[in-house]
Amino acid sequence: MKTLIKISAKVILLIIGFTLQMQANTVVDLEWKTKSETSNDFFTVERSMDGSNWENIGTIDGNGTTSAEHSYTFTDENAPEGIVYYSLKQTDFDGKSVNTKVISIDDSQKSSVVTVVVYPNPTTSFVTLKSDEKVTVTGILSNNAIQVTNSIYQNGNTLDVQNLEAGMYYIVYNSANGQIHTTPFIKK
Repeated sequence: MKTLIKISAKVILLIIGFTLQMQANTVVDLEWKTKSETSNDFFTVERSMDGSNWENIGTIDGNGTTSAEHSYTFTDENAPEGIVYYSLKQTDFDGKSVNTKVISIDDSQKSSVVTVVVYPNPTTSFVTLKSDEKVTVTGILSNNAIQVTNSIYQNGNTLDVQNLEAGMYYIVYNSANGQIHTTPFIKK
């Protein structure tokens, strides 16, 4: 997945991936790559439990101006339990910054040891569920736990959510052992 981030007509950077992986109950590894960068001073990694209130948990130096591909990593060694959102904020040398990506992880179902990532999150059109285990998406619930009834195109674990109103939703999925789980996403 590629995301081109712009401020005015100036290209800031081209992000070609932002992923996370749970290593242990409280350790989450975040990785992202850039295809190119312009005046990139640093990235700020932010964490939220509700998708609205964010805390800075670390910074990673950028590579200035480059057309070379670069990989970045950050480890959250004190990740809270439950649903956790992560955001990347990119800051230029002139101090201008922009939030580039948000992804989430739901580790509240520790007994099943299924790590699930929903991206992009928030989204405007499509959302993908990625897991270290085979999962089957069975539906989407609104924030007040009502089954969304309008037709949702499903291609594997990628869902078309263009017709949903803005707000928080939950993807309902079954893990390989038959347990039913939910994980949140935000529709802009």
